[in-house]
Amino acid sequence: MSEPWFLYAIAATLFYGIINFTYKTVARRGYSSLKILNIQALTVAAIAVFFTDIFSHPSVILRMILLYALLNSFFFAMGTILKMSALKYIPVNVAVPIGKLNSVFVIFIGIIFFAETPSITQGLGIILAMTAVFMLIKPQKQGIEARNLHLKGVFFVFLGAVSVAISITVGKITSDKVPNIDYVFFSYFFVAIYTFLTGRYIMGYRNGKKSLDLRGYLTGVILGTLNISGYLLILKAWATGPLSLVQAVFSLAMIISIVLARIFYREKFTPRNLAAVAISLIAVYLIKG
Repeated sequence: MSEPWFLYAIAATLFYGIINFTYKTVARRGYSSLKILNIQALTVAAIAVFFTDIFSHPSVILRMILLYALLNSFFFAMGTILKMSALKYIPVNVAVPIGKLNSVFVIFIGIIFFAETPSITQGLGIILAMTAVFMLIKPQKQGIEARNLHLKGVFFVFLGAVSVAISITVGKITSDKVPNIDYVFFSYFFVAIYTFLTGRYIMGYRNGKKSLDLRGYLTGVILGTLNISGYLLILKAWATGPLSLVQAVFSLAMIISIVLARIFYREKFTPRNLAAVAISLIAVYLIKG
């Protein structure tokens, strides 16, 4: 009989595998990643608000919820925007393995801020994961312009992985300290505000991108519905299980998104990509300790 945290993590992995693939669809259709994320966040907040009990909490709990939600929402928004932007330049089977290096960054955060000591096996996993990054950084297209676009995509997804790692750390800290649904509501409410203000006053929602049609709005709503389900599940997993093990399982969402991209978009696997994906999976397995 599997432990509860493992079942929560597996279920969350399924949801996020579909979410990651849907981000690729957003990129291929030329939609604004900011606008899609804004609709996604509004959907999560709209669903969560029906289950919150904000005014029943003591002020100290409410302040804690707001603080953690502000931190999580900022780094989640940053990581997601960078990830969706990266998919405009590189395929899923390159972006996802690099993005899943957030597992490595979470270990570094544990070492620096929580005085955790990785085992020799985890250290080997970190080395293998970084090896996979260098394998994927090499451009697969010819020409200076194509090479620069590839490196730009890799840079975006790498920064996104760092942001997600910070968001994961905040979520782990929060998961057993405050009511999850209230934390989710405020987190995504803040994400909706960030993306709206950024899109309107800094980058512009259009920004040369295709205007959202009905399908675009529906995509955002579907992403939000998947997001709230998956995030509540992963919060449960973080609250009941060790971060390293949960994150190792959760990282396997990459397999789902890569397979879906292969089925629906016929994205090709080069030998180097296959090797890098395999190395990433081995690294994740070793990192779990």
